[in-house]
Amino acid sequence: MAAADADAAEVERLYELGERLSSAKDKSEHAADYEAIIAAVKGQSVKAKQLAALLIPRFFRSFPALATRAMSAMFDLVEMEELAIRIQAIRGFPLLGKDTEFVSKIADILGQLLTSEENVERDAVHKALMSLIRQDVKNSLQPLFKHVESGSEIREKIICFLRDKRGASSSKFLNYFVKQIVPAFEEIPEEKKLDLLKTIAASSPYAAAQDSRQLLPSIVQLLKKYMPGKKVEDINHNYVECLLYTFHHLAHKTPNTTNSLCGYKIVTGQPSDRLGEDFSEHYKDFTERLTGTEETVRAATKRLTQGMADFNKAISSAKTGEEKTKIKSDQQTATRTMRSYNNILIMTQPLHMKSPSFMGDKKITLSWMEQPKKPASTVAGVKRSQPATNGNGPASKKGRGGMQNQLVNRAFEGLSHGGRGSGRGRGRGGRGRGWGGYH
Repeated sequence: MAAADADAAEVERLYELGERLSSAKDKSEHAADYEAIIAAVKGQSVKAKQLAALLIPRFFRSFPALATRAMSAMFDLVEMEELAIRIQAIRGFPLLGKDTEFVSKIADILGQLLTSEENVERDAVHKALMSLIRQDVKNSLQPLFKHVESGSEIREKIICFLRDKRGASSSKFLNYFVKQIVPAFEEIPEEKKLDLLKTIAASSPYAAAQDSRQLLPSIVQLLKKYMPGKKVEDINHNYVECLLYTFHHLAHKTPNTTNSLCGYKIVTGQPSDRLGEDFSEHYKDFTERLTGTEETVRAATKRLTQGMADFNKAISSAKTGEEKTKIKSDQQTATRTMRSYNNILIMTQPLHMKSPSFMGDKKITLSWMEQPKKPASTVAGVKRSQPATNGNGPASKKGRGGMQNQLVNRAFEGLSHGGRGSGRGRGRGGRGRGWGGYH
């Protein structure tokens, strides 16, 4: 009973300190009260620590001289074993982030907390990060991108978070993501590049015109790298599909930017049209790469089509369940590859024109995304549905049928979910996470 009484007394004391600070007209005169709240983090009472996690952010801005001590206390709280304490501290971080000085550090810590195995805690981290990003996009995203670029152990968690949380900040996200990642693309581990390109592609429909104008040169640069100027044995179809999709969506927002990049003659009446300059060499180079890519893809498609017929025979003749599972997995991979090839052909065909139309409002379904189901034919007297050309069927002879596609479904699905099982560890003081500078 003595311990319970002491616990209740400590909680009551913190309530009184909080009420006194709330009612004070000049809170700076009550620094001792705030210091006492911070000190409660080192105490024994779990409920008192939880209350301190609520009160420290509430009065944080009133005591700038105590900011570092308050931040250190909050970092201690998110390292504690009690889930309720951690969640309360996480929820309070966005209030601390209203002071720009601490935004990057808070975002860094929240990013590391994405590894939590507790659903309720992970949800709190997501909400806190989104709140922080809305307050300060630049300083919130930069530390997250550093983890992505460095290939740290939390990289996958951060990519999944950014993929899922698009909303109002999507165009800004695409701009602090592509501008930082694309220039360093070659330095990113090979096994991580596709995840990044998928994220960029899925984000591209949400880019603003100004962002698109800034991002297109980097995308064109990568396209030229992965689209051969002549027919070759095969291409990295996943890369090319992602990049072409991104190119179409960005170019649709700012078509005249492609004049100087690809030699297209697109007139918008703006000085940026640069119609008086000769970019014919760019056009020749870009269209040659389109042709080389198409020839390569058509040949690969023919080979793949010939092999597709063998899968059902192989499944029938398989002797074990394990063999059948392996064959079915290979069949699914081949199907996705075929979708990717078809999507590439759909997207390259309109780009041969001097003044092409870019796909922005007529979206295709990327090969790794869930494919929309074709509606069943209806009874007589009711209009039949037109067959969908979403990258699963052959492109029309004129290259236009494939442009009549359904809107992208679940635009951020398909990204690798590797690394989800990692635990996060709870070393005291946070030094395992690099938080030691605040202790």
